[in-house]
Amino acid sequence: MERMEEHILLSGKHYCIPYKDSKIYYFPESLSIIKCDHATSEMIEILNMPMSESGIVRRMNDDYSVSKTNCKSVIQALVESGILYRDGKLEKSVSERKDPLPEEESLPEVELLSPPKLVTIHITDKCNLRCVYCMNYEARTTSTAVELSQNDWMEILRDLFANGVREVCFSGGEPFLRADMATIMEKALQIGLKVAVITNGTVDIPDVEVLRDVNITVSLDSAQSEENNKNRGSGAFEKTTKFLDRLNEAEKYFSINFVLTKHNIEGFFRNPVRQVQVFKADQADSTGDNLRRRQITVFICAMGAVSGKDAHKHNWQQY
Repeated sequence: MERMEEHILLSGKHYCIPYKDSKIYYFPESLSIIKCDHATSEMIEILNMPMSESGIVRRMNDDYSVSKTNCKSVIQALVESGILYRDGKLEKSVSERKDPLPEEESLPEVELLSPPKLVTIHITDKCNLRCVYCMNYEARTTSTAVELSQNDWMEILRDLFANGVREVCFSGGEPFLRADMATIMEKALQIGLKVAVITNGTVDIPDVEVLRDVNITVSLDSAQSEENNKNRGSGAFEKTTKFLDRLNEAEKYFSINFVLTKHNIEGFFRNPVRQVQVFKADQADSTGDNLRRRQITVFICAMGAVSGKDAHKHNWQQY
């Protein structure tokens, strides 16, 4: 009878993303990315707790009918890739590791993943509004919280660019509650990234020229003060539309995020052209030419209107 040298196996720290009928794993300690089938995924998850090599071979054979020879081959490939640790250590350094998982029977499919071209960054959880549909309502505080420093973000942005990312979108919270937001965007542009920002437009920006090379999306839920403020809070409409007028005067292109709820849906469908009248009402006309001339893009999202501590339970179909 074959006697296996006993070793203890353990999965490295990893992040898992379901992908179609398989799963994608990223192992930051070895910089390995694999796409694998159900059986191999189960092996990785089982080995979140230490287990003997003979024990996992036996379990994979019993549960998934993977032959012992094939299972040992998988284990060796995973060890050499820095995905599994044998006896608490890496078999080889990252620079020496082999490409993970050769193409053999019952082995996971390996796929090299392209980096995303756009990354959205929640630069802060702080927000000065209390929108009724907010999914992160409890975290929206203007009090001091632990956040990454400007230097931390510069390191991340340089790393993103070096790895193929070409555009970042800053969101929150409200990004401009960070006093260094303009500097972060400027430095991101200097790195070579395209920069976008999503803002509620209620935080004073002394000079909108800092947004000259930035794609701007402004959150506004109605062209009518009462409808908008039912969603976003008292005084939000007046501050946001003042900001939009400043962008107009600076001839700065912008888009609008418009969230449909039970507070504003009737008004929107009753007279959608009315939305144009937020900006310079005397220049709007009934044909909508003003909208096209100004190139205003409106992104519409249907969302259930809820409030307070129950915000995270909202259903977007309940508008």
